[in-house]
Amino acid sequence: REGVVSGVPDLFLAHANFFHYGLFIEMKSDKGKLSQNQKNIIDKLELAGYHVEICNSFESFKSVIENYLTNPKP
Repeated sequence: REGVVSGVPDLFLAHANFFHYGLFIEMKSDKGKLSQNQKNIIDKLELAGYHVEICNSFESFKSVIENYLTNPKP
């Protein structure tokens, strides 16, 4: 309804680093939990070479982006 595919993380940073093709971020509230569909898609994205993070605040979102861009990890 909102133009998104069920289970696909909310945000995508289309920037490859030394280890990943890009970064997907799923935003959740403090009490939010991943659905089984989300877990399945995240597993597939990671197997395909993407990095996926779950963030529950703007601060964690900011930290994830900064770390991905400056300190790439396998």
